[in-house]
Amino acid sequence: MIAGTYGGTISLSTDNGISWVETAGTYSDINAFVTSDLYLFASTSSVGVLRSSNNGISWSFVNNGLSAYVYSLLVSGSNIFAGTNYSVFLSTDSGANWITANTGIENNSIKTMAASGENIFAGTFGQGVYRSSNNGSSWISVNTGLTNPYIQSLVSSDSNLFAGTIDGLFLSTNNGANWVPVNNGLPDTSIKCMIISQSNIFIGTESGIFLSTNYGTSWIDVSDRLINKNIVSLAISSNYLYAGNYSGGIWIRPLSEMITSVETPSSFLPLILQLNQNYPNPFNPSTKISWQSPVSSHQTLKIYDVLGNEVATLVNEYRNAGNYEVDFNASKLASGIYFYRLQAGSYIQTKKMILLK
Repeated sequence: MIAGTYGGTISLSTDNGISWVETAGTYSDINAFVTSDLYLFASTSSVGVLRSSNNGISWSFVNNGLSAYVYSLLVSGSNIFAGTNYSVFLSTDSGANWITANTGIENNSIKTMAASGENIFAGTFGQGVYRSSNNGSSWISVNTGLTNPYIQSLVSSDSNLFAGTIDGLFLSTNNGANWVPVNNGLPDTSIKCMIISQSNIFIGTESGIFLSTNYGTSWIDVSDRLINKNIVSLAISSNYLYAGNYSGGIWIRPLSEMITSVETPSSFLPLILQLNQNYPNPFNPSTKISWQSPVSSHQTLKIYDVLGNEVATLVNEYRNAGNYEVDFNASKLASGIYFYRLQAGSYIQTKKMILLK
């Protein structure tokens, strides 16, 4: 896995996000990553495009013919497109050389790009969506029904094209010829990022992550346990959804918790320590506490009252990495607020629960 920050650092993880190593060099804001052939590409806000031939360990500049802030990258066949602060550029030789591909779309800030079949789409910040059917040689505006021209994200799935704007999400089923709003159930309509998994679409906003299982007809909030909900990037890998948020790092959640059709193999080990909220809560007198641990270690699960006094020990033994659940019976305790604390190796998490008799 690879992550880029607004501060210009690039970090790598080879264990699905459990640990990260920062690569050599600090650049300007990292906006996007794509892969093409044997190369990995990164777009930046002031130093153009970076290329790596060793899975992101080291980087070099590939900006011949390209002199602009690069916001977005798109791979379509053997072509690489770069959306910049004023134009679209094209490389046909793995980034070694770039030429403008902007007839009909000049002087537009290209925030996002997407491909669908033979068509390429560019989302601009102020002039809506443009479409090219000839590998960027020429572009036409496709904005009928699109009431907000400030495009922050574009994704395509089959015949569906979604455009996320600063004021709503729009859907086109005819290659951008017409657009309709699909915002039912969204409390925040500034759509910063999107990703599609089969027929499920996730969107990131300043208020969290939302999921639609019916191509945008309705939405549900799936931001449970997120502390910072200002989401700027999304990725899917190994049946997990990853979310990068503004100044809050990277978060992970199993798809199976949000999409019932996704089955997580029983042999699939957890990637992070996750202490779940007890259920039911409030409870009387019994409740269930579940957790997942990515490490084999001595584990303790203890209950404390509001004064910090230990009132029960539910687990105190060595356990392998995996998923666990225990029952807690509080019949001998008084009503009130209690805390349960899990420690697995160096990992520690605490949550609150309420006993109501």
